[in-house]
Amino acid sequence: ITSPSGTCVPLASDLNDKVSSAGPDQGSLCYFFVNANCDDTGDFFHVEYPGVADLSKTPVNGPTGSTRNFEDKLSSYRCTSV
Repeated sequence: ITSPSGTCVPLASDLNDKVSSAGPDQGSLCYFFVNANCDDTGDFFHVEYPGVADLSKTPVNGPTGSTRNFEDKLSSYRCTSV
């Protein structure tokens, strides 16, 4: 999936709440949101290339080794160039 930098992309019904890995292109930083419309009042995370191969164990801020389960929960994303 490609999109203009900074644009919120809603996941289509075939992907909404069905994503198990996520990886932006090299040189990009992407924010992935549980809520639609890149709404950051719910859970979200950011990742750079090469991404996260297993969203059930997504690294998050906190104690070293902290992870959170985002598998099959994402509804939108927004990417920017770094």
